[in-house]
Amino acid sequence: MPRRIIVLVMLLALGLVGGSVYASARGRTRQPPPAKHNTPHDMPHAAAGGHASHEMHTAAFDWGAASDRDLDVAAIFLTARRAGVRPALDSLRTAAARDSNLALMGHVVAHALGRFAVARAHDDPKVFALCTPEFEAGCWHGVMEGYFTSPRAASDSAVARPALDALCPSIVAAGRARLPLLECAHGMGHGLTARARNDITRALAGCDALSAPDMRGECHDGVFMEIAVRATEPRAGTNDATFLRKADPRFPCDSVAAAYQPSCWEYQPIMVDELTHDVSRTAKFCAEAPEPSMAACHHGLGKQSTGWFGDEASVITVCRMGVARHLGACLAGAAESYIDETWTPGRALGLCRAAPADAKDACYAMVGARMALIHDAAATARDCAAAEPAYVDVCRRGPERR
Repeated sequence: MPRRIIVLVMLLALGLVGGSVYASARGRTRQPPPAKHNTPHDMPHAAAGGHASHEMHTAAFDWGAASDRDLDVAAIFLTARRAGVRPALDSLRTAAARDSNLALMGHVVAHALGRFAVARAHDDPKVFALCTPEFEAGCWHGVMEGYFTSPRAASDSAVARPALDALCPSIVAAGRARLPLLECAHGMGHGLTARARNDITRALAGCDALSAPDMRGECHDGVFMEIAVRATEPRAGTNDATFLRKADPRFPCDSVAAAYQPSCWEYQPIMVDELTHDVSRTAKFCAEAPEPSMAACHHGLGKQSTGWFGDEASVITVCRMGVARHLGACLAGAAESYIDETWTPGRALGLCRAAPADAKDACYAMVGARMALIHDAAATARDCAAAEPAYVDVCRRGPERR
């Protein structure tokens, strides 16, 4: 994220809601994703600007040098203050449509809007229902993180098993789609990690209170994504670089129980990228992951690549740098990320059409599986009808492989 935008978002947050909102990023993924950042690599990035230092949250913002993008972000938060989070997300969508670099930061800004919204709602997580799923569910994740770090969730009863298991069903609008509940659980992982002050063991134990296996898994993902973001991004004093260890780039994945390791490895490319600033070395690192987690690492590599690079061809190039047998997992991760941006399959289908032949099956299966979490079987079948003819059935059977 460019330097001025980081500072601006944090100044808006600190000034408007007393410091309870700070800039964040998602590498989904949920985080959500979608973490998407603009670290220089050995391939050119779509977004302008270098990676800001962890001390940037202390810098003053020079309004005399404010760019149009700075003012767009300021206007988005002012809209949230004046009219609420839904109109603010509308403003973000409009601004992102005319500024591709801001579009790459969409999840970051939406995440901060979620924290802003819940703070202004007296820490009531029901504001979740006012968010939209766009920008990789950033607003939803921010609401959950803001709630769990608020006084309202400070008591032990707020994180007791009954409360945690009942929370998402009580605030997610009823409907056929499963994905909003899963995104809520992912956001819960963010929030529990922040509440536990980066204590992974405590945060994961909170996630384990969720009775549905898919919700537990999403919550675990949220924990490790939050750790990755806090290790690599300047977030108003909340960053914790102790999780970055050049001598042990597998940390913290090599320190958690085997059941949690695939979720951890899904986000480890963020950590390794921060250590190496070299996407080819990051891809090679996934080739060295433990066998049970190797596919997850490649899947995460694909998700992160959609934020590191603005075009599908570069994402495919990155995925080719990993282990050949996990090329499909990597491109499936990218397809998931593209769907989560807008909850539509168009860009993911384009990626699958451009994918190497031996990765098309996994890519199209992900399109079907992900869209099935968003709407009913008939609508998913219509989405899959836009696939290459030989892969229409693969896409439609995607939910069976989830």
